[in-house]
Amino acid sequence: MHRLVALPQGTPARGRRAGQEIPGEGRQKTIILLFLPQLFIVARITEVAEGIFQIRVEDRKIRYFEALWQIPEGITYNAYLLKGDKCSILFDTVKEEFSGEFLEALREVEDISNIKYLVVHHMEPDHSGAIPALLEENPEIEVLGHPLTKGMIESFFGLRPRFRAVKDQELELCGRRIRFVSTPWLHWPETIMSYLPEQGILLSCDAFGSYGIPEEVSSRDVLPYFRETRKYLANVIGHYRRNVIQAIEKLRGLDVRLILPSHGPVWTEPKAIVELYEGLASGSKREKKAVAVYASMYGAVRKAVRRALEKFSSLGFEVLEFPFTDSSWANIADAIGEMEDSPMLVVGAPTYEAGTFPVMDMIVNLIAEKIGREKRILIISSFGWGGVAGKRLAERLKDFSTVRVVEFRGFPSPKELEEIDRAAEELAEGL
Repeated sequence: MHRLVALPQGTPARGRRAGQEIPGEGRQKTIILLFLPQLFIVARITEVAEGIFQIRVEDRKIRYFEALWQIPEGITYNAYLLKGDKCSILFDTVKEEFSGEFLEALREVEDISNIKYLVVHHMEPDHSGAIPALLEENPEIEVLGHPLTKGMIESFFGLRPRFRAVKDQELELCGRRIRFVSTPWLHWPETIMSYLPEQGILLSCDAFGSYGIPEEVSSRDVLPYFRETRKYLANVIGHYRRNVIQAIEKLRGLDVRLILPSHGPVWTEPKAIVELYEGLASGSKREKKAVAVYASMYGAVRKAVRRALEKFSSLGFEVLEFPFTDSSWANIADAIGEMEDSPMLVVGAPTYEAGTFPVMDMIVNLIAEKIGREKRILIISSFGWGGVAGKRLAERLKDFSTVRVVEFRGFPSPKELEEIDRAAEELAEGL
């Protein structure tokens, strides 16, 4: 059962710069599709700029993004429709399970038979999942995407639609100029972006995205969404931080006045979100913070890690701990997100069956793959009869800036706690 509610939503007026059009200025009309009774799904349609509509599906049911990252804050899947002369262009779709809601929302602003082109920025199924349903309704749609996209569509969906390969080039479609920008490994090899030069609009796909379900469709300020954006970047794109920097350099010559990402809010002040992404990806944005993630079966590692955090706190660091114990497990996605702008990490794990405690094996692999190498790391490890975990963790994290190891048998002695203090002081020098 569902009902369709149309809400005129006023957006704050933004100052007009001399001689420039401000995309999305004025009132936005949002249509909200509510599904009852749980209200787990909301589909919003908003005209975010003249002739450009966002179709936003809000996923509150999801628990683990990519079946890995715990996101109680939920996520949005944003697609965009550009109305041109006598036809329209759709940019991306949504996750397959929301295909029906997506098409129903799309019909509110356009006859699907009038959609002539589908631009596929990225083939990950949270953006491409509704392609089969869309093409079933209108098989005449021509799909535009990176050369790799054609084979992916066939292998993902068993479809061979009309397809045109695009990379770094400009086309006129439905009377509108569109410049395609190849941005590989953000975060798949076939990723592209679209730039509308007449309005200064960048459709950026996963780049400049964030977790969460913003109350507002658009924002000029990144601060209210800082945690969700930092967490998203670290979790999803962290492995490809060099590609983030390369893409930003490639985009720098464009007059971008509005960024339309595939997750999270529309950014009406692009400079702020670009600088945030660049600062995080390069490691130049840092807080005086120490983040500890550890597993402690019976309290030995916890005692040692908390001693380290007490020392860091006395040295002026904000300290955060993410424990995995017999009473609770921390949110791994949050931990990786907090590490993104922290110069100091504390990693704790006991030896377990001649190896590293299993959950910490996974987390340390994520740290090694997702987090920038400029971090300083204190490894704390305990053992009962033969120490293994400390050495293995140090080997896995050897490419980071500085790595210190404190390992002890049983529970830490007063001497070993003093060693932790000294290690923390040495690591903190210069920060």
